[in-house]
Amino acid sequence: MRRRGFTLLELLIALAIMGIILSLAIPRLPMNTLRYDSFVQGFYYEMVNLREYTYRTESLYRMEFYDHDIVDGSGGYRIVLIERLDCREKYPDWEIIKKVDLPEHLLIQSNMGSRIRYDPNLTLEKPGTLTFFDEKKAYRRKITVDVWTNRIYLYKKEG
Repeated sequence: MRRRGFTLLELLIALAIMGIILSLAIPRLPMNTLRYDSFVQGFYYEMVNLREYTYRTESLYRMEFYDHDIVDGSGGYRIVLIERLDCREKYPDWEIIKKVDLPEHLLIQSNMGSRIRYDPNLTLEKPGTLTFFDEKKAYRRKITVDVWTNRIYLYKKEG
C-alpha cells in the first residue's frame, strides 16, 4: 500500500527553508535608526526643557556646537555643550553644565550658527533648523525653531 502526501518532518523542513529565505529577503530596520531616533527625541526634549528653565529661573542657557567635521561636502557638528549663566551673581560667567556627544556617525547641521541662546521670554535667539544626519545620508531628522509662535518642532520624517 502506497501513501500519498508529505510527512510532518518534510513539511517542517520546507517551512524552515521558506522562513530563512523570507527573513533574508525582507529588509530590516537598522539598529542605528532606532538609536538615532532615540537620541534626537532626547535632544528635542532637552531643548524644550532649557527653554522652560530660562523662563522659570534667573539663569540664561545656551547650546554651543563643537568639533565641526566635513563629510561628503556637508559640514556638521559632533559635540554640543549646554551652558548656563546665573544672572544672580555679581560677575556672571557662562559655565558648562552638560556635554553631549553625538552617537557615532551622527552629525548636526545648524542654520542658526554655532550657538543657540535661549531668551527669558520663552523663545530662542533666532529661528532656524537643526538637521541631524548620518555620514551615509541615509538618516535625516529636523528640529525647527519658530520664534513667532514660541514653538520647537521635531520632524520625524523628512519631507
